[in-house]
Amino acid sequence: MLGLDTPNNSDCSFATAPTGVASDHATLVSATKSALRRSTPPRRIVGRVEECAVIREFFRSTIVKAHSGSLYVSGNPGTGKTACILSALHELEESGELSARHVEVVFLNCTAVTRPGQVYAKILAELGCEGCEEGDNVLEEFIDMVTSESEHTAYLVILDEIDSLLSRSQQVLYRLFDLASRKDSRLALVGIANALDLTDRFLPRLQVRGCEPRLLNFRPYQVKDIVLIIKDRLASVRLEASSSSSDSPSSSTQAQATTTGLDIIQPAAIEICARKVAAVSGDLRQALDVCLKAFEAAIALAAKQPGARTLPKVTVAHVVKILSAIYGAPADQKLKSLNFQSQLVLCCFLVVDAERSAQCAFSSASSSPKRIYTSGELFKKYADLSTRASLPPISQSEFMDLLSVLEVNGILSVERSKQATVSSSSSSLAGRSSAKGRTAANGRGMGQVVSLSVQPSEVIKAVKENPVLKPLLIAPLS
Repeated sequence: MLGLDTPNNSDCSFATAPTGVASDHATLVSATKSALRRSTPPRRIVGRVEECAVIREFFRSTIVKAHSGSLYVSGNPGTGKTACILSALHELEESGELSARHVEVVFLNCTAVTRPGQVYAKILAELGCEGCEEGDNVLEEFIDMVTSESEHTAYLVILDEIDSLLSRSQQVLYRLFDLASRKDSRLALVGIANALDLTDRFLPRLQVRGCEPRLLNFRPYQVKDIVLIIKDRLASVRLEASSSSSDSPSSSTQAQATTTGLDIIQPAAIEICARKVAAVSGDLRQALDVCLKAFEAAIALAAKQPGARTLPKVTVAHVVKILSAIYGAPADQKLKSLNFQSQLVLCCFLVVDAERSAQCAFSSASSSPKRIYTSGELFKKYADLSTRASLPPISQSEFMDLLSVLEVNGILSVERSKQATVSSSSSSLAGRSSAKGRTAANGRGMGQVVSLSVQPSEVIKAVKENPVLKPLLIAPLS
C-alpha cells in the first residue's frame, strides 16, 4: 500500500495526462491547451532513462526492503527532478513491488517552513500526528516513529527545496541525513534542490559521519529533449472525423481523417522554442508556457476572422513574438530561479552599494550614478558575507564562474577595465609581497568591471525570500 500525499501542482503529482479522442475541433483545442499546461502531469517520462533507473534502484534498496538511505537530487528548475521521482514511485506501485509493505510517503516543499526546526512537526503532521509543535519532543517522536520495531511500514520523506533548511549550524540537515543512515531506521530521505554541491559545501561532515547521501544530478534539457517532450504531449490528443468519398452516386466509402495536436503547431515553431529555452535555462516548464501562449495567440487571431472553421495553426511568427515578450523583460523569474551561491553574489552588490550610500550621504547629486563595481571588490565582500553567515569560502575561479552564469542570464554585465588593470598592477607592485600580489590581482578576471543589468529593488525582493541571505541585508539596508 502506498500512502502518497502530495500538493496539487505539476511538480508534485504524477498521473496519466488526460488523453483520448476529441469529438470536435473545440474539444481538440481544449485538450491541446491542457496538454501544454505545466500543471498537467505527463502521461509518461520521455528521456531521463539513466536518472529514473538510479531512482528506482534507490527505492528498491530502501522502501521496498524497509531499509534506510538518502538521495540528494540536484538540477536546475524544470529539469524533471520531481516528475521522475514520483514516476519511479508510481512504477514500483503498479508493478506490485510495494504490495508486501505499507509505505508512508511525505512530500514537503521546504519553502513553507519558516524555521528549519519546524520541518519535524511538518513531517509528523503529514503523517497524521495531530498537535505537533516545534521542539525536542517532536524530534524524539519522529525518531521513535521511523525506528520502531514494526518492519511492515517504511517511510519515504521527499524534501523539495531542501536548501531552505540551511542554517548557521546545519543541525537540522545533519540530523535528517544521520537518521536516514542508521541501521535501525526505516527512513528513506530524498532531498531536492538546485545546487549541485550543496552537500559538499554546506554539509562537509556528512562524509566523516558515514551518512553521505547518494548524488544524482539532472542536467538542463537540451533542444532534442524539449522537442521530443512537447511532441509527445501534443500527440496524446487527437481528433478523428469521418469523411465520405464516392466513385459513383450509388457507392460510398468511409475514411477516417485523424488530426492530432501535432497538426496545430508547426514543427519549426517547436524547434525554435526549444532552441531558445535550451540556450537560456533548459527549463521545460518555460517551453510549455511559450507553446501555450503562442497557441492562445493563434486562437485569438483566428477568432477575428469571421466564418473561419479551420483549426488555428501556430507558426514560427507566433512563437517568436511570445519569446520576445517573455525573455525581453521580466527579471524576477530569473532572479528567483538562481541557486544559493548566485544569490549570495547579488547580496554583495546590495551590501557594497549600501555601504557606498552611507559614506556619500552628504552628496547632493541630482541623479543616481550607474552602479558599477570591480570583480575584486565583489569577491572581497563575498568572502566577508560568507564568514558572517558561517559558510565555506570559494576560490576566485569559482567566483568568476558565478559572475559568468549571471552574465549569461542577463542579470549583470562584465567588462575588462584598462583603468582597473593598471590600478591592480600598480598596487600589486607595492609592498613586500609583490609577486603574490601580482598573482592575485592579475588572477582570473579580478580587474573586471561589473554592473547590474536589473533594478536593485528586484534583487532585494528576490534575495529577501531566502531565509539564510535575508539577515545579511537587514543590517546594511535597514
